[in-house]
Amino acid sequence: MLIKAKTPPPKWAFDAWDMHYNKGIRRQDIADHFGKHLSRVGQVFKQIKEEGWMPDRKFEPIRNYKCSQTGTLMNGVMLRCGVAGCKNTIKHLKAHGTCNPQHSAQYFRNKGWIVGAGPRADRCSEHAGNIRATKSETKMPETAMSAALEKAKQKPAEQIKEGLKEALSVAKGETKPHAVHGTVHKETKVIADPDPTREERRIIFAKLNEVYLDEDTGYSKDWSDQKVAHDLGVRKSWVAKIRDENFGPDINSQQLAALVKDIRDRADDLAAVGRGIQKLKDEVNEKYAFFEKLQKELEAKISDLTQKS
Repeated sequence: MLIKAKTPPPKWAFDAWDMHYNKGIRRQDIADHFGKHLSRVGQVFKQIKEEGWMPDRKFEPIRNYKCSQTGTLMNGVMLRCGVAGCKNTIKHLKAHGTCNPQHSAQYFRNKGWIVGAGPRADRCSEHAGNIRATKSETKMPETAMSAALEKAKQKPAEQIKEGLKEALSVAKGETKPHAVHGTVHKETKVIADPDPTREERRIIFAKLNEVYLDEDTGYSKDWSDQKVAHDLGVRKSWVAKIRDENFGPDINSQQLAALVKDIRDRADDLAAVGRGIQKLKDEVNEKYAFFEKLQKELEAKISDLTQKS
């Protein structure tokens, strides 16, 4: 049987990968640069990760580093911790030639570091600890599988197919058995929002610590839950929960400043309207006083004419 080879991602996808993970350029800016939709950028990044097309990491080069013990000049690469404020670094040096990126990455991992897809995701041993993201696999409980299969056996021949389909559904985790009076009923499985790993929480916390000012001001510049989630490639709900528990409400300093400016502008406009109204009121009062004086003068003249006649 012929096995169809995987189609590699387009060339621009690897350039986009380098721009995002090695140079820290936002995905939206990358999409605009290549004239692609943001979702298309996310698709090719996912393909690169899941199908193993990830290019070798580009580490910071070191030239003519003098060894403190032998005095030999060496070349190599350096890794810096991506946590804001952390100054920890680690070097991989060679006396001759250049360092193989894969060997350097393995060397850093052996030293307890986490080598991310780009510089922002790199973590030193102090911040990484023994945390490693693993994918948990859920297994079908033996009792649930047995119950579904037993149901299929007990049914008449024309219903065995339906029972086996239900057993397969249970095995995939799409439904779970629910026993009532010896009968197995289907229950719809509610897929909950997965929890972030400890490493993901550390990365989110570090980013929030960098862009969130305080409870009264909120985010700096144009940052928000959505922008932080997009920048780190994580779920917005994770960012919102960590921000709400550790920092403060989802407000933005620029938005607040714009709101205050808008309120002040409106107040100035209202004050100008108030001054205009007051001016009209004064003019009306002045005219009223004039007409009132004129009326009295006319009444006096009429009275004089009446008396003379």
